[in-house]
Amino acid sequence: MEQLRYENRMEFGEDSVGKLVVTKESDLVRLFGKSEKAPYSLAECSPEEVRMTMEELTQSFGEGTQLDKLVGQHAEIPVEGKPIGGAEFAYSNGILYLTGSSGKFGGLYEEAVRRCVGDNQKIEDIGLVTPGFGFGTYEDWISE
Repeated sequence: MEQLRYENRMEFGEDSVGKLVVTKESDLVRLFGKSEKAPYSLAECSPEEVRMTMEELTQSFGEGTQLDKLVGQHAEIPVEGKPIGGAEFAYSNGILYLTGSSGKFGGLYEEAVRRCVGDNQKIEDIGLVTPGFGFGTYEDWISE
C-alpha cells in the first residue's frame, strides 16, 4: 500500500457539535467538517451524557434532525477529493466525541480521524459506525 499523507481541514470549537467527512485523493486523506455551538453546554457532561445528547440531536422527526438544522447534511460540506466516509461529533473539554455515520457517504474508522487530527487530540468513540460492505480493516477501507 502506498504511503498516505493525512491533513486536517477542520477546526473544533469548544462546546460544538457537527458533522465530519473524510476524503481521499490519490495519496492524500483529508478531514473536513462543519460545526456550530451546541444548543446547551457539554462542559459538565460525562461521555454517556454526550452520547445521549448526540442521540437526541440526531433523532429524525420528518423534516430532518436538530443537527441537520444546525449544520446541514454531510453532502453540503465543502470538500476536496472523493468522500469516503462521515460521522457526527461533539467537542468539549478538549475531547472529540465521534458517533454515527453519514447516510450519503457511509461510516468511517476512528483511525482516519486520528491520523488527520494528530495523536495529541483525545478522541472518544460514543457510537461511531464503521464502514460495512466487506471492509474488514482500516487498511482495506482506506486502500479502496
